[in-house]
Amino acid sequence: MHLTLYDRVKSCNKYDFFNAISVYNYVKFLTVLTLIRLRKNIIDLNNEIIDFENIFISDFRFMNIELNNIT
Repeated sequence: MHLTLYDRVKSCNKYDFFNAISVYNYVKFLTVLTLIRLRKNIIDLNNEIIDFENIFISDFRFMNIELNNIT
């Protein structure tokens, strides 16, 4: 027997709806937490990349100064 949506809603009690809403809110909460963590990791990664670029530039300048002193 195929149940219609009305039959399903009629057979549910109110706690099923509360459980569905609480599960939805919990999943939404976890998703927001995950996005915040990912955003923080991306910002940290960008800062590390910038630091690597600065280190590379400073090493290159140091090498250039050494080469100028040699010649």
